[in-house]
Amino acid sequence: MKFYVIAFLSFCSISIQAKVFTLHEALSQKIISLAITGTPTNENPTKNSHTGKCLKLQFTNTSNLQADIQIENASRFVNGAKSNQDLICTENMLVKLNPKQKNTMLINALCCEKQDGSPSEKDTFLFLEKANPSIQKLCALLEKQKNFGNTAQQAMWCFTDHNAIEQVYDTHPDITIENELAKLIASELKVPVPARTTSTQNRILKYPIEVEGKYTQFVSSPVTIGVYITDTINNILITLFPDETENRTNGTVKYSYAYRGQLPEGKYLLQAKVNNEWKLEKEIRIRANAE
Repeated sequence: MKFYVIAFLSFCSISIQAKVFTLHEALSQKIISLAITGTPTNENPTKNSHTGKCLKLQFTNTSNLQADIQIENASRFVNGAKSNQDLICTENMLVKLNPKQKNTMLINALCCEKQDGSPSEKDTFLFLEKANPSIQKLCALLEKQKNFGNTAQQAMWCFTDHNAIEQVYDTHPDITIENELAKLIASELKVPVPARTTSTQNRILKYPIEVEGKYTQFVSSPVTIGVYITDTINNILITLFPDETENRTNGTVKYSYAYRGQLPEGKYLLQAKVNNEWKLEKEIRIRANAE
């Protein structure tokens, strides 16, 4: 009896995958060049410069190989304009680049340094490093919630700028999202979760408000001047500059102000109070779709 051994050749296709580099690795090894700026507001779904897809990354693969670049959540980007805010990204992103390919990506991010100016499309940024573990946990939760607007911004400032946890409340239609954030922040800061001061059944949502500028006035005699945000019947809601008596009798006084906060939807007035008389400077309208 003869035995025949039949050999079967099996062919397997081998796919060569591009190596995944962290952003730090790709930059330090000069695999890519990267220009980082703020996103023009008309390109950002939130239509502003400090929440949503407010960070613009312009990649160039300088190598002859495919390169996949991992943008890690909670990465911090330092603003070259020292007077404007840095940005912290709030999502993971994998960027696939063919040899010599250029690609532009917008990524969700939030501002830190609350009292500094908002970044703009003219600002340039440098990648720094991942933020601290507490912010990493926050960013992971924000990505899970798909929460990239004002509520997320208020939460971020709790870690970067000593924002009160209560500022997260009544900012999102889904109260569960607010509660999850408050619980995480309180746990990381090792403080109690703050109680709500308003009914959870009849909440009035708040939306972001930002004002900055200068009030200028020529004075020829002593005068008392203050700058405020009021409602439409002159009730003071926010003090930008309290009443102060200027005793010079011939000159120009200048008051610089900047404010970031939240108010319910509606119409408000930016006003100077000059010797107890109101002088309208600007109308402010806050709408429910503001971010």
